[in-house]
Amino acid sequence: MPSYQFEAMDATGQEIRDVIEAQTEEEAQATIRQMGYFVTRITPLKSAKNRDAQIVAHFLPHFGAKRLDEITKSDIVRYLNLRRTQMTGNPGHKKRRLVSESTVRRERGLLQSIFERAIDEG
Repeated sequence: MPSYQFEAMDATGQEIRDVIEAQTEEEAQATIRQMGYFVTRITPLKSAKNRDAQIVAHFLPHFGAKRLDEITKSDIVRYLNLRRTQMTGNPGHKKRRLVSESTVRRERGLLQSIFERAIDEG
């Protein structure tokens, strides 16, 4: 079930920060209101599965039809350097900006895991 991070205020005006699970953002807001809180901000938490799918969507076109054993270290370095020059496409950002270094590190980590698993499985 998806999780949502929220900020709200209680009846006394005290700020509440917490995480809630719900099928939709609307359901999460309704549940928070039923708890007696006024929602001031709510954002979906990214799941690792969704984040990995987004990362794969970025690097698959770059490596094309190459087999894993055909991808070299320099191919990976070129890809990561290219990502550092690209702009975000996140509709949640008010301004487009360069892909963050933490995003590049996450992508590198996923690529590393893929190659390690390929080596382990032969």
